[in-house]
Amino acid sequence: MTKKELIELLSNYEDDTLILVDGYENGYDDIENITIGGVYPRLAHEWWEGKYSNADEDWQNYPELREEIDKMQELAIILQRPNKYGK
Repeated sequence: MTKKELIELLSNYEDDTLILVDGYENGYDDIENITIGGVYPRLAHEWWEGKYSNADEDWQNYPELREEIDKMQELAIILQRPNKYGK
């Protein structure tokens, strides 16, 4: 989903409508933070893992893949749930 698509969708609702994210295992949480970051699609991932990976982290962890990551990377707005597990 793009920012434009999200704005169009949200324009159908009242300004005071809650916006939530999925809870860690169930339920819902408030958005704790909004960040902007580089991401790229994971070529293979388990169903419980996200579809995208953090480019900045992977540049550091896998410097040999930096060129490939750069080719696939795009900027994303990331809505974050409260982090209750210390990561």
